[in-house]
Amino acid sequence: METKNLRAEMKNRRKVIYDKIAYEKSLENHLREINRFSLKEISASDLLSVEKTIEDFDKCWYSEPKEFYQFKILFAEKKSEKFTQYLQKLYELNSSSGYLWSKFSRIYGGCIFSSILQINMNFDFVCIKRGEVTFRTVDLYDELLLDFFEEEGQRWLTVRASGPHWSKPCW
Repeated sequence: METKNLRAEMKNRRKVIYDKIAYEKSLENHLREINRFSLKEISASDLLSVEKTIEDFDKCWYSEPKEFYQFKILFAEKKSEKFTQYLQKLYELNSSSGYLWSKFSRIYGGCIFSSILQINMNFDFVCIKRGEVTFRTVDLYDELLLDFFEEEGQRWLTVRASGPHWSKPCW
């Protein structure tokens, strides 16, 4: 009987260790993903707690901005001066800090950027599997959704700016 208990306990310990390793590896992947979109280095200590992330995410989810402006450009155009000026207009209309939401934010914690200007627009097309990232101001007024995808051999970026301020500027 003791041998069975000992084996079961060892199996449970291994599972805990494997789960911890998997969690840490996935947390590293989450940080790597966030850092691809940030002009400032983000570490684990910069992440919000999972509880705070879920609470804030739910606030964002249930206060969806109604007005929006959407356009589609070639993926490479996000590095253009025109796109930089577009982001600058958004910043001038609402310079609030904001949440950067990605696929794993609800699992490992969200991240607050100082402003929309902290977003690194030199990110790679294949930097994340889902191809979508959202920046939502902490005042919950405005949101910028970047959705990048490939269609008929071309790489595209759909930009959706929503809220009372960011839905106003046109591309």
